[in-house]
Amino acid sequence: MSKTELEIIIDENGEVHLDIKGVKGKKCVEIAEIVKGIIGEMKSKKHKPEFYEADVHISSKIDAKKQHTD
Repeated sequence: MSKTELEIIIDENGEVHLDIKGVKGKKCVEIAEIVKGIIGEMKSKKHKPEFYEADVHISSKIDAKKQHTD
C-alpha cells in the first residue's frame, strides 16, 4: 500500500496550494473536498497524471469450513 501525503502551502497572498501524493484515480478529489471543508474554497485545480490512472483495490475473502470426520 502506498503512502498518501498532503502538502498544503499558504503563499504570501494567502492563496492555498494543495498537492496530494500517493493517490491514483478520483480518490484525490474526495481528499481535496475534505481539505476544502477545512480551509475553504479553492480558486483552481489541476489534475496530475495519476488522476487518470485506475486505482486498483485487491481484496480476497477465504471462507474455510471445518469438515467433521466421524
